[in-house]
Amino acid sequence: MFVIKLKLETFSIKIIERSIIISGHPNVKLFITQGGLQSMEEAIDSAVPMLGIPFYGDQFNNVNKMVDKEFGLKLDVETMESHILKDSILEVLNNPKYKKNIDRLSIISKDQPMRPLDKAVWWAEYVLRHKTTEHLRSPTLWFSGGGISRFEYRKMKQFISLQIYIIVISTTVRSQSIIDVESLIPQEPETLSCEEMPYTFSVVQTDANGKQCWGAVTTNACKGRCDSNEISDWRFPFKKSNHPVCVHYGRNRNVVTLRHCEEGALPEAARYEYLEAVGCKCQICSSSDTSCEGITYRPHRSYPVSWGY
Repeated sequence: MFVIKLKLETFSIKIIERSIIISGHPNVKLFITQGGLQSMEEAIDSAVPMLGIPFYGDQFNNVNKMVDKEFGLKLDVETMESHILKDSILEVLNNPKYKKNIDRLSIISKDQPMRPLDKAVWWAEYVLRHKTTEHLRSPTLWFSGGGISRFEYRKMKQFISLQIYIIVISTTVRSQSIIDVESLIPQEPETLSCEEMPYTFSVVQTDANGKQCWGAVTTNACKGRCDSNEISDWRFPFKKSNHPVCVHYGRNRNVVTLRHCEEGALPEAARYEYLEAVGCKCQICSSSDTSCEGITYRPHRSYPVSWGY
């Protein structure tokens, strides 16, 4: 059931033949279509401007071509509203360019060496005269008994070659990327060293009222290799070693103010004291040697961020 509703007139039609609507009747001013190919061909033949509302398949492409040639407008069924439909209808009816463009296209499409009926009769007689049309079939159509296989018809040779090319290029790029990344990985030093190195760790302190202050602290500590074992004073506090390790000469006491605090936090939560290494050396540690005890921090502080703890 297809219903056209107007304020003063209502027409209820079970099936509407396109040829009835757009067969050149002078009262047909606009054709609203979903964008089917045959519908548009008949509208062009009758020189009727169109309003396209595509739903699926080739309808979108057909309606887009109609809009490009400016003999109709396109509406989106998902966003279409009554006022949009009304404005679009009035635009096509009142703007003369749509009718002018469809008239020109209709004239061009009808300019043929013979009438369609005469052409159909000629081809029917042609088949009767020659008994076959196999000589008219393209050799590229494998399904019509042509001279190429389905493999060739689908251009599988080119497709497989392209896939192999992509795989080779991807493998080459991936291998080069691995080489580039490996070149960025720090290599083991050829000579042993023990020196001060900065690292950063996070600190969180809580005052008597439960308010917190937090921040990041950067300090110096001794790190390096004195023999085949890479041990620093951070990882080797209060321990006895049978091989030389990298330790500090002395330590300085530093104080920082944590930058971030909860509202109402006491000053004691923001003030943070820590010891920083001064000078580094290699030595064998004993259980009573305080120079091997490492830098002392409060128990609630976190491990250095830059060391991955």
